[in-house]
Amino acid sequence: MSNWYGTLPLRWVAKKIGELFVERREKVADTDFAALSVSKGGIVPQIATVAKSNDGDNRKRVCGGDFVINSRSDRRGSSGVSSMDGSVSLINIVLTLREEHNIGFFHYLLRSHNFIEEYYRNGHGIVADLWTTRYTEMKIICLPIPPREEQDRIVRFLDWKVSQINKLINTKKKQIELLQEQKRAVVNEVLPSTGEQVRFRNLFMLIKGLNITKANLTEIGIPCVNYGQIHSKYGFEVNPDINLLPYVPKSYFETNPKSLMGYGDFVFVDTSEDIAGSGNFTYLNSQTVAFAGYHTIIARPIKPLNHRYVAYYFDSPQFRSQIQQRVNGVKVYSITRTILNSTTVILPTEEEQEIAVRRLDKFCENINIIIEKITAEIYLLREYRTRLISDVVTGKIDMHGVVVPKYEAVAEMSIDSDEETDEPESIQVVEEQEVNEQQPLHVIINAVANNKVSNKVMIFKRLVLSAHILDNICDEPTAGHVKFEKLLYLSEHCAQIPLHSEYKRAAAGPYDSPALHSIDSQLQKIKWFKRQHIEGESRAYSRLEKADGYKQYLNSNFDVGQQAVIDKLIRLFKTAKTIQCEIVATLYGAWNDFLIEGITPTDDEIVNEVLTNWHEEKGRISRDRWLSALNWMREKDIVPVGYGFSTKRISK
Repeated sequence: MSNWYGTLPLRWVAKKIGELFVERREKVADTDFAALSVSKGGIVPQIATVAKSNDGDNRKRVCGGDFVINSRSDRRGSSGVSSMDGSVSLINIVLTLREEHNIGFFHYLLRSHNFIEEYYRNGHGIVADLWTTRYTEMKIICLPIPPREEQDRIVRFLDWKVSQINKLINTKKKQIELLQEQKRAVVNEVLPSTGEQVRFRNLFMLIKGLNITKANLTEIGIPCVNYGQIHSKYGFEVNPDINLLPYVPKSYFETNPKSLMGYGDFVFVDTSEDIAGSGNFTYLNSQTVAFAGYHTIIARPIKPLNHRYVAYYFDSPQFRSQIQQRVNGVKVYSITRTILNSTTVILPTEEEQEIAVRRLDKFCENINIIIEKITAEIYLLREYRTRLISDVVTGKIDMHGVVVPKYEAVAEMSIDSDEETDEPESIQVVEEQEVNEQQPLHVIINAVANNKVSNKVMIFKRLVLSAHILDNICDEPTAGHVKFEKLLYLSEHCAQIPLHSEYKRAAAGPYDSPALHSIDSQLQKIKWFKRQHIEGESRAYSRLEKADGYKQYLNSNFDVGQQAVIDKLIRLFKTAKTIQCEIVATLYGAWNDFLIEGITPTDDEIVNEVLTNWHEEKGRISRDRWLSALNWMREKDIVPVGYGFSTKRISK
């Protein structure tokens, strides 16, 4: 349990990165060595929208075959083997192999999810968003290394299988493109072609969005709609009461009041990496205010409008073509206020607008359901791909005797609607979703077939689960924040709900701080539950006016079997003391970690893991109590199966 890759097969060895690589630190200028971008899709020629330093003479040299990785946590997963010579910013670490190995093997290994987490764990910083891993910290990380001939087999096998998966993903992306085209064609057909032609400038006042970057975003505050969300997630309409958005500080009310959107305001992106994205927009379909973020232009109506009709019109080819004919650019296209003001909007009678909206709402709802299902398939195929890579590069799958046939090398198509680009400087060639590598392959494959999961659904599913737990326990005097956390962890893992949480080994048991902060914020935002602190009481949550709102989503998010497991856990722990919940959740986590690594532990091994490798606070509980709790867990059938992520140690 002391490493991140598990038990190694015979003939595999563990070596530190410093034994395998040497750091390339040669300083060069981008005038002599072409600028490269280090993205989640690998190493590519520098993207035109990337944030550039004025210090072009102070960059690191990269040679073809070098492995490059971004050292910052907010660019986690940005790495790869470079196929070209060039230069990268100083924030990146450039590595060259010392010995004769297959660099393709390291391209797969060092981009696997578990390594990325280990790389992050070995870093340092004040808070998660300001976390950095230096080479001095990276070089002590151990890697699982097979013999050279097995490295070659692994690379051939993964190149083949990944191409097969990419081909399936690309087919599904094309299906989405065709559905989007069909939707636009119907929108164009349904919208009246005649009516009053009004200049855009006579309908809207244009206002610049916030001049901020991703670093200005917070976990609480005022919702903020950015360039990335409009391009990828919340195009056409956005509702902060439902859609999960980042936040900016409340102080922006005073410093940037003009960038605050109200109901019916539209917001356009001012930059696109292709013609097709020129004209992408959303409108605020909620009474809850939100800020327009970076690289946006607010279009605020100056007279009463049917906002939904106008949104359909803005999404139609007849309006988009006006913008696309006017934009300029090569790699990046700019949408300016002048371009928007020069367009024309056709406004038929109010009755015609209402008829068009009713017809389009019905049609688009059906199309969007189909797109959501295909998006779920893409997400889970990626998850299968990531898990397959992880298992192969750490020796969980034996490559001996595997024959790789002739195949066509296929890369995944570039960014599409389900891949978020948070800001122009983070545009990627192939943006990977963060996924759960530890989920059993048969679960992943079955989920693909049944269209069960998508990233957006997963986040909302977590909120519904949290609300159901709190609705049942929040009146109990022992219902504190820690107890809620442990019930959430046990529910996710015992009921095998794919929430993809990443729990750390904290003093009170498994703990996923980012997820819990988000849950607390979103539950209050949608007026279900509020976290509270009452002097002299342990109860941590109270119901808000819409607390029953989650119930309508319960059956659509959890099947009968999952609900039965969740309700059983609630009954068992509803009146239990917090320490009892902590003990069970901790034992479950340690036991589950063994199973993920393919080890069936004894009770003594589980307790030793808790007392030795979890957290120093666990020593306050006697060994006999831990062993007794294991027996109780078996009696109540709270037995792990190796589902989910391994828990991670918190760096000291």
